[in-house]
Amino acid sequence: MAKRRSVEQKLADLAALRDAAAEPDARPAVLASLRRELGDRSNLVVAKAARLAAELGADDCASELADAFGRFLTDPLKTDKGCRAKTAIVECLVQFDRDEGDVFVRGIRHVQREPSYGGPVDTAAVLRGQCALGLAESHHPRALTLLTELLADREPDARVLAVRALVRLGRPEVASLLRYKTLAVPDGPEVLTECFAALLVLEPEESLAFVAGYLSTPSPEVQDAAAVALGESRLSGAFEALRGAWEARRLDPEPPQTVLLAMATLRREEAMDYLWDLVREGSARHAAAAVRALAIHRHDANVIARLREAVANRGESEVREALE
Repeated sequence: MAKRRSVEQKLADLAALRDAAAEPDARPAVLASLRRELGDRSNLVVAKAARLAAELGADDCASELADAFGRFLTDPLKTDKGCRAKTAIVECLVQFDRDEGDVFVRGIRHVQREPSYGGPVDTAAVLRGQCALGLAESHHPRALTLLTELLADREPDARVLAVRALVRLGRPEVASLLRYKTLAVPDGPEVLTECFAALLVLEPEESLAFVAGYLSTPSPEVQDAAAVALGESRLSGAFEALRGAWEARRLDPEPPQTVLLAMATLRREEAMDYLWDLVREGSARHAAAAVRALAIHRHDANVIARLREAVANRGESEVREALE
């Protein structure tokens, strides 16, 4: 009788399987091994097998992935702690662009509250969000309804992915839905940033002024969310909005660093020129802030060389310390 493999051995076998997959004509054997591991009882083994299936593009295993998902929905606190297997399975199916509507519909409603120090923690938030992406990609007939419900999820990770899924859905009413959410439903900065970014993708011309208006709200977190979204948009009108926000608050005790960071993220010529002018001619405090913003380009040798030259022509320790 063959000795039963431990979980550690199965995980090691999966690691070896990745190397074996590179060999010519190895695919049939690799698929057979993947299917076997996807039938395992261990959620760690199945999660690793699902990630490997995604890496290898093994969409031949879609039915085994769906079967495994159903198994781990049974007594999930015992069979799939941390929601590891189910999340990896859904991420794999989404990557395959498979129409696994039953899996996605079941998963988007799954809540898994596990004991934790400080109170129970829902470990299925990312799972629900990934199922939202799957429903959007497969254009499930109930996708808009289910994704709208997920916008009100208790967990921010799920809400962020719900916004991304709504953008992928490509429906004309999505922009109005997200605009309503930002106006009527207060949310955290991560979700707000995602909503603002989505609006700037879906309706760039109509949304630019709407998002820019949040640069002057009383909440610093909301201001930062709007600035980040504008910076990531790369829109031509975003720079003027960001410059206006900086000029209005540059004399504050704490000038809006995120606004300068958004300019650097924007990567438009006029935004970069403005930052360089601050480095060369701004006050020591503003020059240091511009240097810190340009740090996102620290892997660009030309930017670093230019920064060192500009800072060398200044004598303030604050600016030199920001560069270093």
